Amino acid sequence: MKTQRTKIKNLKADPIGEQLSKSDEMRPYVDYYVAQAKGLDTTLALKTIQSLPADKRYLVRVSNYLDLALSDLDTETARLDVKTLSAVELLKIVNGCRLRLLQLVRLVDFLGKNLADFPSKGEA
Repeated sequence: MKTQRTKIKNLKADPIGEQLSKSDEMRPYVDYYVAQAKGLDTTLALKTIQSLPADKRYLVRVSNYLDLALSDLDTETARLDVKTLSAVELLKIVNGCRLRLLQLVRLVDFLGKNLADFPSKGEA
């Protein structure tokens, strides 16, 4: 993937992502990035993140939401919706799923590369 420079004002945020970024759960992470962007010491912000309980951690929440969204996925039930949705609605869902799939692949690749740095892989 080619990296391109762009002005912050030209970035378009995902509406759901923008809403989530303003949540209390993301505050420690946002504080870290604000300190980093201002060239300030990020040690305290990182310690705050490290002290969060597991269920408040970003990656745990992402994993939990994926479980919630996909745990009962089946194509037979989806087939019923496909029969009753308009082409416009279905295309919107397809495009959304493609985007989230690309994001998920990037996350899994990133996590896999970072897991390789651990001396003990642990057990899942």
